[in-house]
Amino acid sequence: LWWLPTSADVVVYTYKRTNEPVNDSRFRQILNDEIISVLGYRLLVKIGNLHHPWRVPINKFLTKNFDKPLDRIEKGYKVFNVPEPPKHRETEWAFDFKNAKELLKAYRKLFTDSSYTFNFIQEIRFTKRDQFWMSECYERDSIWIGAYNHKDEQWSNILADFEQFAIANNGRPHWGKEFNVKKNEIKEMYAKYDEFVSLKNSLDPNKKFTNNLINELF
Repeated sequence: LWWLPTSADVVVYTYKRTNEPVNDSRFRQILNDEIISVLGYRLLVKIGNLHHPWRVPINKFLTKNFDKPLDRIEKGYKVFNVPEPPKHRETEWAFDFKNAKELLKAYRKLFTDSSYTFNFIQEIRFTKRDQFWMSECYERDSIWIGAYNHKDEQWSNILADFEQFAIANNGRPHWGKEFNVKKNEIKEMYAKYDEFVSLKNSLDPNKKFTNNLINELF
């Protein structure tokens, strides 16, 4: 799901395998994936950056452009590949899927009731549970919710507020995105934290495969 705050609608993406013939032309790929989605979107983001209140109608306009279904049949590496976005800041957390309905209501309220203006797509996605000790989806089907913004002085406050919301709702941060949580907070999130640290130390006793972040958290 893609949401452009504070639009009342979301954009829903679904994918399925098919043996039907390709219906995507090279012209449409260039027009949609390179001109509209990259150049056009970047231009609107820059316009919104000039005057923050403009971001709200711009987001509603962008959402409106998805009113009609886009039925693309192509090779997976083409349709799964999101067009290159402008550089931006992002955090993303995984939450227990069984709480998805209440979480989404609270998430929407967090953004729409705040003084922040968002100029970037907020992504919501879903993944199945797994058994990897330090996986964000360890033993629970997950809904992923994040905060994203492009070149904005509001970001540090957005990140702090979202992390407070995420921790209060038993979230787990995406390891490859921004987060500020500490060792004691990570330990609370993962039942196998101690076992993981013990295993890590036994496999890497000389700390060859480590860095400042790993040392701080584990």
